[in-house]
Amino acid sequence: MRNSRNAKAKPPAKAKAEFALLAAGLVIAAVSLLAAGLVVASWLSAQQPRACTMEAKLCPDGSAVGRSGPNCEFAPCPTDNSNCTCPQGYVKEGNACNPACYYSTPKCLMASVECTPAR
Repeated sequence: MRNSRNAKAKPPAKAKAEFALLAAGLVIAAVSLLAAGLVVASWLSAQQPRACTMEAKLCPDGSAVGRSGPNCEFAPCPTDNSNCTCPQGYVKEGNACNPACYYSTPKCLMASVECTPAR
């Protein structure tokens, strides 16, 4: 009877090797899940729209530009183009023609346009 018990029991060296293999597998799985979570988190944060602060930069010509783009950088100041004209219903500011309703209606539906050189 003693021999039958010893036949079923694993040698201590084999049991230690299996335990080490199981522990290594669990560590690899945990590190893989952590890395995957970090990748997904960084991807999700990159997909979120970024809101820029509502600061304005005064340009030498007296106009103002705001922050825009993915890095919230100030738009470039317009160059002096004194011989440009704007369509009817627009007000000239530097190289831009802003709709007159922009100054009186917060939700003006007309887009700003670039002024065209006068002929």
